[in-house]
Amino acid sequence: MYEEIQNAFLPEDRIWCTTAMLHSAPFSNACFKPEEILAKLASEGLDQGVPHTIFMSCLEDGCIANLAPSSRNSRMLYKESLGMLRLFRPDDNPHPGRVWNDQLSRSAPNWEMIPSEYRYLLRWYERWVLQHSRKRDQDDH
Repeated sequence: MYEEIQNAFLPEDRIWCTTAMLHSAPFSNACFKPEEILAKLASEGLDQGVPHTIFMSCLEDGCIANLAPSSRNSRMLYKESLGMLRLFRPDDNPHPGRVWNDQLSRSAPNWEMIPSEYRYLLRWYERWVLQHSRKRDQDDH
């Protein structure tokens, strides 16, 4: 079963998990350089079995919510100024090409499609999104 999940662990889901790990670390930055994400991906062993060019494609435009999609159509990351990346939040504005049939593309992995040791990141993400939503609401008042 683990091997089946590992084989189905999509490159964009690996990128999302890696970026979530960076975000959730104590005293983490708000955004990350693509090189930081790739270095963490390698140090965690999440780059195994996938060509480097696939990850580069994800980080250049394939997973970037506010850029036109090319080969992949997810909203895993959001590109800030100077090419810095962070996880997508629901209040971000995605590129119109990331919406089809009035449905937004994926912004996080599906629970059952990632290895169990990374599922805690999905719970962390829910709290992170809520925290940013509350902060935005406070800033609006």
